[in-house]
Amino acid sequence: KDYAVSSSKIFIIPNGFDISLYNYQVCKNSFKDKYGIHSLKIILFVGRLHKVKGIEFLLDAMPGVRSVNYKLVLIGNRSGYWDRIIRQYPEDLVNKLIRIDNLPQNGLVNAYAACDIFILPSEYEPFGLVALEAMAFGKPIIVTDRVGMSSFIKNGVDGFVVKFNDKDELATVIENLLSNRDKQKQVGKNALITSRQLTYEKLANKFIALY
Repeated sequence: KDYAVSSSKIFIIPNGFDISLYNYQVCKNSFKDKYGIHSLKIILFVGRLHKVKGIEFLLDAMPGVRSVNYKLVLIGNRSGYWDRIIRQYPEDLVNKLIRIDNLPQNGLVNAYAACDIFILPSEYEPFGLVALEAMAFGKPIIVTDRVGMSSFIKNGVDGFVVKFNDKDELATVIENLLSNRDKQKQVGKNALITSRQLTYEKLANKFIALY
């Protein structure tokens, strides 16, 4: 409206992911064995440990997750920001965290395969490729309304979109998902179907058709 452009002339084609991810030999148990988390639910975050990624929002929400035993796995290089903020959290929460430096691709796919849910709690995120990669492994994802790919998520169907900084909403969605195995599996199945429409090949065909 601001630019007097007809909506019929605007087409949105999202980012895609490299389907060669599937070429790696996946062993979710190797990830669980390495970190000793076979009996716990795994909540996964992948990205820079930086304020803009919503790390404090995520950590602030976690005390509200009370009915399930979990480990929150954060994959991303340690930073001065992380060292500063982690001191403000109680020991019982810190003991539920596993922070891992950036992994090579074969290690990352094992983390995706091992997790129960994936969270991208960003304050600002132009798209959010890591969430799409998690979907490609059939995992339920939770993203904020500040994440670009949230506009491609059917809320409650193939993922969940929460309001940034609403820690009660985030905690409720996490707890409901982790305590309902059937819901978790169904959303993960739908996420996998959605992800297959967002491969490089599928999106290249959309560009070709458009032009």
